[in-house]
Amino acid sequence: MKRFRLEDLLRAYIMYAAQIYTDWANHYLAKSGHKRLIKDLQQDVTDGVLLAQIIQVVAAIDLPQLSTVKGQLSHWRPSSLPIGH
Repeated sequence: MKRFRLEDLLRAYIMYAAQIYTDWANHYLAKSGHKRLIKDLQQDVTDGVLLAQIIQVVAAIDLPQLSTVKGQLSHWRPSSLPIGH
């Protein structure tokens, strides 16, 4: 019987959980008509625009208009979220 190290099991679990979240978020992005989907969760959530779009479609809230400059998020602050009002 093969023995696995705890680190290997944790790494496999994290990869599995990341894939589940990726599929879940992509489902909502595609359902809302977004053409850009998550390919690599760790890399793609560093893009503020894609992250804001994920939050918008998963939480079903309207965010202020996003404007981009070379793929960077601009003119958007978390304080502009309509939470708690």
